Amino acid sequence: MRKTKRVMLISCAVAALVFGAAGCSDSGKADDSAGTSKESTSTTTETTTPVNPEPEPEPEPNLIETNAVGQLISLPSADITVRTIEERDEIPSSYPEMTEDFVAQDGNRLWFFDIEWTNNTNEAVTKECHGPDMMNLRVYDINGVEMLMVDQPGMIEGQECTTGLMKGETGTWMTAFTGPDSDFGWAVFEDYAGDQAVVTLDPDLELVSD
Repeated sequence: MRKTKRVMLISCAVAALVFGAAGCSDSGKADDSAGTSKESTSTTTETTTPVNPEPEPEPEPNLIETNAVGQLISLPSADITVRTIEERDEIPSSYPEMTEDFVAQDGNRLWFFDIEWTNNTNEAVTKECHGPDMMNLRVYDINGVEMLMVDQPGMIEGQECTTGLMKGETGTWMTAFTGPDSDFGWAVFEDYAGDQAVVTLDPDLELVSD
């Protein structure tokens, strides 16, 4: 560095004798300009535009298949059609002297089910009023709170609880559930043979699996 600086001073002195002071001044400007150009080029090269990664698409919700009231549902143990789901203030009992009429308790709602079903198993079902022996029915309100089945649903008026069903025969299954003071959500028919079906009262209701 020192050697280079000294050569530059001698060159300026010589230039002053030959061309006058302006020659040295112009040379200095040229050097400064060249340095500025180099710095500008270096700055331009080092400046990069950050690339923002594209956001990942939201995963599609895993919707649960649902069935509507009146729709035929085929399960291994039985073919089922839920003919009615409706809120009731009271459901008559077949034998009120033995079992009182079913009523909604304070702060709760009472939901009545009328279900037609066909036995698909080789085993005979002794009482059609309780539904398939190989099936469980669970009912939930709109908030996912499970309801309770009423005591002695076989006593609901209109049941054919003294008759059974052999394979291929069709009967009626009436039941009722009590739940919170909220709208109806869905019913799940759990077939012990390894399948299930979900029934909603609102056809626009969408259920998502966890």
